[in-house]
Amino acid sequence: MSRLVCLLLLLMLNCKMSLLFGAEVTAGGFGWPGAMVPITNSDYFSGLSRIAANQERPVRLAGVVTRVDKGRGILVLQNGNSSVAIHADMTSLEVRPGQSIQFRAEKAAGWNRAFPEFPLNPFTSLWLTNLSTPMNWGGYYLARVHGYLIPPVTGDYRFWIAGKNSAELWLSTNASAEALLKVAFVPTGKPTKPLQWDKYTAQGSELIHLQAGQPCQLDVMQEHRAGSDNNVAVAWQIPGRGLEVIDGRHLIPYAGPQTNGIFCEYWNDYLLASVQPLTAGQMESSEIVASALHIEILGETVFPEPILVEPGEMLPSAQNFRWCEITGVVSFAARHSDGWSLELTQDDERVELKLPASVQSNLAALVGKKVRARGVGETVFAGDGMRKLGALWVPADSEITDMGADFEMLQNIKPVSIGELTPENSMLAAGRRIRIRGKILQQSEGRWVVQGSSRFGAFISTNGTSWVPIASPVDVPMEDSAAVGMVVSSLKEGDMTLARYDQVRGLSARAQDIEISSAFPTGKTTIKSGGQLEVAGGGTGFGSGFERVHFYCEPLADKSEIVARLIDLKSPEAGSVAGLMVRASSDPRDRFVSLTMDTGGVINFRFRQLSGERDELVNPLSMPLPCWLKLQRIYPTVEVQAGTNLIAEVGKTVDLVGTINWENGTPVIADMTSLDQLQRIEPAKLPAQSAEVAVPTPLSRIVPDRNERLREGIGSIIVRGVVTFLGPPLGADHLVIQDESASALVRLTTRFSRHSPRVGERVEFEIKSRNEKWPMPLDPNRMQILGSAQMPEPLSLAAANSQIRRGEYRWVECRGIVREAKTNQVFLLETRNGEIPVRVGAGSTAQLEQLIDTLVNLRGVLIYRDDRASLLLPSMQYLEVVEPAPTEPFSLPVIAIEKLVGFARSPGVSHRVKVVGVVTS
Repeated sequence: MSRLVCLLLLLMLNCKMSLLFGAEVTAGGFGWPGAMVPITNSDYFSGLSRIAANQERPVRLAGVVTRVDKGRGILVLQNGNSSVAIHADMTSLEVRPGQSIQFRAEKAAGWNRAFPEFPLNPFTSLWLTNLSTPMNWGGYYLARVHGYLIPPVTGDYRFWIAGKNSAELWLSTNASAEALLKVAFVPTGKPTKPLQWDKYTAQGSELIHLQAGQPCQLDVMQEHRAGSDNNVAVAWQIPGRGLEVIDGRHLIPYAGPQTNGIFCEYWNDYLLASVQPLTAGQMESSEIVASALHIEILGETVFPEPILVEPGEMLPSAQNFRWCEITGVVSFAARHSDGWSLELTQDDERVELKLPASVQSNLAALVGKKVRARGVGETVFAGDGMRKLGALWVPADSEITDMGADFEMLQNIKPVSIGELTPENSMLAAGRRIRIRGKILQQSEGRWVVQGSSRFGAFISTNGTSWVPIASPVDVPMEDSAAVGMVVSSLKEGDMTLARYDQVRGLSARAQDIEISSAFPTGKTTIKSGGQLEVAGGGTGFGSGFERVHFYCEPLADKSEIVARLIDLKSPEAGSVAGLMVRASSDPRDRFVSLTMDTGGVINFRFRQLSGERDELVNPLSMPLPCWLKLQRIYPTVEVQAGTNLIAEVGKTVDLVGTINWENGTPVIADMTSLDQLQRIEPAKLPAQSAEVAVPTPLSRIVPDRNERLREGIGSIIVRGVVTFLGPPLGADHLVIQDESASALVRLTTRFSRHSPRVGERVEFEIKSRNEKWPMPLDPNRMQILGSAQMPEPLSLAAANSQIRRGEYRWVECRGIVREAKTNQVFLLETRNGEIPVRVGAGSTAQLEQLIDTLVNLRGVLIYRDDRASLLLPSMQYLEVVEPAPTEPFSLPVIAIEKLVGFARSPGVSHRVKVVGVVTS
């Protein structure tokens, strides 16, 4: 090549660089602004603006490893009082809690839980020769152009942005990410046509003064849902010139010192319907996403000094992932394939303890005990814009200290009915700590006789002398002011049912006719010769939460039973009922117990133990007329070894915790502690809490009651809730969410499949109405994962059934014995209220088979299929083994043969029984 040609090429290159950078910048003097000094402060990202945190940079950190979660890809590092949670691929890293390390990553940015792939893992990238992306690239995507803008001249510039469906232009007047400001944007959901610059005022910026050749950091983001003509473009007005799309010769990509163009990065399956979750606000805590990791282990060390945290205490973002210490009572413990999950409670607040699978100790033995635990605290949404401690990641069982018994521990033990203290109750093995409540009847030499709540048994007979129990007696508290008598009801308003009784005992001539819930037509009782009673009444029978019946009754007073023979029952409506009833008041939602027969000859034993709950039906069977009916009230008692340290008077009600022992088949409670004599601790008051910016719609406003049509609604709303179940058997595209008001089933279309949330995460959905109705299941238009949340406080099955829609999809707690493990992740749970199938979302059939004959306590989602209740167990993490299966299956206490009839009708107490007798045939 001749010297003349070389000189010409050099002259052309110098001219090109002058045009690109302006007269003040030369090719030899310009330094690429992307060559950044690594971040060495773990607090750097905490409080940083979200847009600044989006800019990738290298990090170099040192500290103590306090948590390693390879499954979720999280490593927590703490140095002094600051900590950082690093999200990355941890599969090949060999590091454990308690080690001092040096951590290095070549690329790191702020972690965005709403879209974890951003910003380090785009689907693809394209090279742009100007700041306008290709038309019709696809649907449901996020596009990003970020790098540096080089102004050609010094002066005042104006910028414009156009795009579909929403887009933002961020710009700084220098190369600093911290100086980025949003200067122009296309409002969310208000798209423009391609290169349409003047549809909205917000599309144009104010005048911005820039220096020639001074690199300015630039970040452009666009989200697009469906439709055509979708792109994003940015134009400017150079001083003294007209509006034009920014040419590539004024752009430098963020990733490297290439010139005359810039990269556009794309992410598929972007479903947030706005770019604001990625750009607005500040980082809540030091959470980063990193790639190209390198770790140097410096040696073993001690964990940092913990901060003391109270359950329910609101925490600032800077304390997220700090090494914490917390105290409370273990109320639930479950072992699963990933380790242990314990629930810690104090003053009605709950915190979940997570321990790794390497822990071999039996942590279930801590249930009911007060402990002190140390670990990495992770905050959850408190539901009102604040955050509180929701989980503590404990690296080893050595970080848990048993603190012994006190009032908080004892008051978290659920009371057991004194009437259930029987040898055939396999849930009460000798040596188990239990809690009872009752009235002291007698005192002598350190022993008390304590009387429990009233219990009612139901019996039928064909001759009035040989009685068959319908089921084991049930606790239904009744004062002497309650009413007892005959009940009659039809199933259709306006019809009259006529019942005839004789051989009545337990009812006098003082009885009166009353209508419960204005039953119609008005009933009447006639006393016939020979002591017969003819009771006529209307109403619609027993509903899910109230009754509408005719009641011929008088005060219960000191009566122990009521007996009558039902000799005739006539009604135009099949299923009309007549029989006996005891109820606390005339309130249709109050406590009651009834024994009735319907026109088909079916015997029904119903009861409601607490006012406002749904009534329960136990073991219906058939009998011909005439039929003897009996309701019996008993007051069970138990002997308590009170010792000399407990003081109480005869007639006083006491709340006691002790250990159950068996003496010749009779229960005796020893090692007794009285909760009434311990100092009660008032719950701590929480600080005032600010409201969240966006107010979601409660699920109860859009979820219909059972048998109700879809609720009316227009437009779109925001709903939020905690995911309590997802996946089979609901289907891979369905999940359940619950807020403070209700629960709902959600159907996710395939575009959500890459970003399916986990159980225990709080999500936000945008729901659009269809034909002026709210769809069920919910069919969201967009979804955002807000982060980890606390699972709801579980309800009992009885309490859930009194909720709207019979409590369907509510988070409930249930106890029983595993009877049978089936295929397809199903096992049968025998409870006191009958058999209920449980379907496991994540687990193995082998695990289920090992549970047969064990007494378990589990938490799951209540559903109904073919009007039969089932439970959905998200995983084995939510199943607590209360008592393992007996090593000797027939090592059981002997029960009397006469109890077999009632025992057989009392499910959930045992899987086997043991009797002794003589074979007679």
